[in-house]
Amino acid sequence: MQPDTTQVMEDYTGYMITDMLKTAVNSGTGQRAQVPGVDIAGKTGTGNFDGSVLERMNSSSGYPTSAFTGYSTQYTASVWIGFSNHSEPDNYLTDTHGGIAQQIFQHIMTDLHSGIDTPDFTKPDSVEEVRVERRTGLLPSAGTPQSEIVTELFVRGTGPSNVSEEYAEISDPTNVTYTYDEEDESIEFSWSYPSDEVDDVEFETSINTGSLNVDEDNMTATLSNVSPGNSYTFSVQAVATDGSGMESASVSVTANIEEAVEEEEEEPEEEEEATPPEEEEEEEDPANDDSDSGSDSGDDSGGDEQNGDNSNGDSNNGENGNDNGGDTEPDNGDDPPSETPTPDEEPEEEDSEESSTQSNDDDE
Repeated sequence: MQPDTTQVMEDYTGYMITDMLKTAVNSGTGQRAQVPGVDIAGKTGTGNFDGSVLERMNSSSGYPTSAFTGYSTQYTASVWIGFSNHSEPDNYLTDTHGGIAQQIFQHIMTDLHSGIDTPDFTKPDSVEEVRVERRTGLLPSAGTPQSEIVTELFVRGTGPSNVSEEYAEISDPTNVTYTYDEEDESIEFSWSYPSDEVDDVEFETSINTGSLNVDEDNMTATLSNVSPGNSYTFSVQAVATDGSGMESASVSVTANIEEAVEEEEEEPEEEEEATPPEEEEEEEDPANDDSDSGSDSGDDSGGDEQNGDNSNGDSNNGENGNDNGGDTEPDNGDDPPSETPTPDEEPEEEDSEESSTQSNDDDE
């Protein structure tokens, strides 16, 4: 059996009133009436005494009644508590009684909805949601902080169309940088933007040469076919999408790509050949320069080995030994070894030889 219904208000009016009353239960004065798993719209209510009654009751905050009325898409309930007779001085409620009506409502509605599928209230097509600036009620600008933006319901087509100038500026892109991929011959430029503003702007990018592949979602732009030895200047600017025409400053970065330097192979150093030490020239014995003297000396040595008497004789011949630089004079008649005479000494050598010859003759 279906009850007869009569429409007493527009669907958008009923939906928007319900939406406000849901807020009262979810986060307002009617939180003690919440039913687990069920969307409830409700309203608290209290009665009031006039000043003369409060004075008679000697109370500054008492009230005669307290009520809570709420509904879901399945059931509606209303709870009232209070005093009908106000003649007695203690017949009034205080703040300690304020939650009783909500608690009674909560117990009743929880039992009624047990095991029943209860959908939420359906928004009609005549209602639209619009994000507005909390304080002004106008459309937020790109510079409006997210904390100042709320979503409100409007009859379709009646929402605000003007953009607020309360925060009429937008942030500049930051951390504009680049990465060079030498193997791929490409440069990836990137930037950052505040997360609470990025949905309200779009980015305009440019490069001094070449063309960019832009990914606004990830805030990157890639340049291909990069030639070493060139410079590439990248610029990015935020532009508001709300139609206000606001723009941020243009932020740029220059990528200087240096030419690759080929490393020259180092030639192995040639090992220097060790220079053999110079042999010291042996000083020739002046006595050996005279071939005749050397020959005679060899004969003398032989004579000495065979004739021990001659050696004794030489040692006794002191005068001749002294003249020949201390050499022993052989007694076999051969010439004794002598030093090479200097020009001044030559006459003495001749005298010496004559003396030696005569001495040998005498010995014979």
